[in-house]
Amino acid sequence: MARPQQESFSTEIVNRAVIEDPGPYAGSLSFTVLVRRKLPDFLRSVNLTYVKLGYHYLIGNGFYFLIVPVLGLVLFAEAGKVVKWRDFSTLECSLIDLVFIVEFLGLILHAYLVLNPPPTYPVDFLCYRPPNELKISREEYIELPRESGSFTAEAIEFQKRVLKRSGLGDETRLPKYIF
Repeated sequence: MARPQQESFSTEIVNRAVIEDPGPYAGSLSFTVLVRRKLPDFLRSVNLTYVKLGYHYLIGNGFYFLIVPVLGLVLFAEAGKVVKWRDFSTLECSLIDLVFIVEFLGLILHAYLVLNPPPTYPVDFLCYRPPNELKISREEYIELPRESGSFTAEAIEFQKRVLKRSGLGDETRLPKYIF
């Protein structure tokens, strides 16, 4: 049975006062009851597994959330020191600063390539399909030991049981030495 849902209202008494006006209600208490909706119960409304998952994503990638902005600031600060624009057609920078920037960008590229796993592509299971001469049905497979004469009836019955459970079908292709 479903439990009855609790009402999500709260009450509050406001404006307590004594009526001082002359009249039949003089001297009696006056108050107002204010009814408000309660805040929703967030522990029941939020699936805590999603909160935990988000927390783990934040903590697991926290290093990147902290280091990427810092490295970006350092890169832009160094680029501002290195690159001097006289006008928009000329660009001057020292060789050491240029090597530093190229090495830094190479380090970032290396970290990206190391930390990201290579993509895995689903591939169809393609196998070599032998020619149709090697195709054999289940009945033909059972007849081969009978014709050879080197198997007993019990052995042939055992082969039938194994064949039944093996998953071989009528389109199965077997090597020639079995024939």
